[in-house]
Amino acid sequence: MAAADFSVTKFKAGLKQGGARPSLFKVIFDYPSGIPDPPTKASFLVKATTIPASTIGSYDVFYHGKAIHVAGDRSFDTWDTTIINDEDFGIRNTLETWMAGISNHSLNT
Repeated sequence: MAAADFSVTKFKAGLKQGGARPSLFKVIFDYPSGIPDPPTKASFLVKATTIPASTIGSYDVFYHGKAIHVAGDRSFDTWDTTIINDEDFGIRNTLETWMAGISNHSLNT
């Protein structure tokens, strides 16, 4: 009988590095060239809670009076992260500099 041959120990031993887990991943930021001295520890100090979902919108194209659904733009949900900072706040300061380069807060008032 096949069930008698099953062993949890053998099953666990067959999984390379203990198997895939949702908390076993590494995020590496690819900072733009305008960021001076990006922290190298960012790849180790970032954990994400979920991978953002991707949604493809659609729009209708009318052909001989019949609506044909065509794929539109792809949008991504927000990506919530928890960043564990050092005392020097290097990761936070770098991300704030990056965000200021995208859209400066003083220009939006």
